[in-house]
Amino acid sequence: AAYYLERTLQEHSFLQFRPSVVCASAVILALNNPDIRVQEEDLDRALPGFPKILMEYTGFSEFELTTCMERMAEKVGEEPITASRRQLNAVKKKYENSKYLEVSTNVELPNVQY
Repeated sequence: AAYYLERTLQEHSFLQFRPSVVCASAVILALNNPDIRVQEEDLDRALPGFPKILMEYTGFSEFELTTCMERMAEKVGEEPITASRRQLNAVKKKYENSKYLEVSTNVELPNVQY
């Protein structure tokens, strides 16, 4: 989830969302990424979709989160480039480190379909 969040900091289009919506969206994408779940636990469980407790505590609608999650999944899959065509690789390089389980290179891109 931290990788998804740091990638959103590089994107101007996320300013339209409240920070709490961006955070909740990143958590849901991470919880539903099968590669991340395999690394964290060896249990064979179904992906949680929209966790009921998260939805209850935040009060967000699935539509509100899905809109942000779709944009986040799209942007994480793209290479960040500035208007002057400079590549922004710092976040991706940071998360290539084994300290972060190499999530920027070894983990499948997030998917919004549950």
